Amino acid sequence: MKRFTSLIIIALIYFSGLTVYYFKFIYKADLWKKTESSTPAEFISRVAVSRETYLTDSTRLLRDLYDGISSSELSFFGNFNNETKLIIDSILYSPDQNKLVILLLARNPTHQLEKYPKKYKWYYSANCYIGKRANGLFVLKHSGPFVESNFDEWEISDNFKMACLMKNENQLTGSHNMNDNRFWNEHIWNY
Repeated sequence: MKRFTSLIIIALIYFSGLTVYYFKFIYKADLWKKTESSTPAEFISRVAVSRETYLTDSTRLLRDLYDGISSSELSFFGNFNNETKLIIDSILYSPDQNKLVILLLARNPTHQLEKYPKKYKWYYSANCYIGKRANGLFVLKHSGPFVESNFDEWEISDNFKMACLMKNENQLTGSHNMNDNRFWNEHIWNY
């Protein structure tokens, strides 16, 4: 009986791990494919990077973003303090992988808000950064768009992706959407 219980627990842990892996790496990547875009099909950028590159870059970028925002070298729309957790939602790469767009979520505890529904523990905001790879380092710059507070991480992530992929006159990123091959030659990269 103990052995059977142990096997059940191991199986549950295994399938829980697979579920987390699916939602963290596969489902999230598929959202970009499922998100409606105003970019013409012939210009959609489809750049695949290795898992190792993505993980290495995301770790480095998180550290650089924390440092830049904490020191006020990088702008940040929303609340940022010692309780803020930064989460990289997505990284979009140029074809040569030397330019990238970072979609960043910030998670803060709701107790920091004056009024909030008691059923929520966290609230989220979203910011966009662009970066260029230079000598193994990233040179980052705050770009746009940004999405204000929301209590649901998945909802703000989806809204943020829509803001990045749909034509928007107020978009700070140039005249092309972020999933457009022409975007990588925009004036915003001249910094």
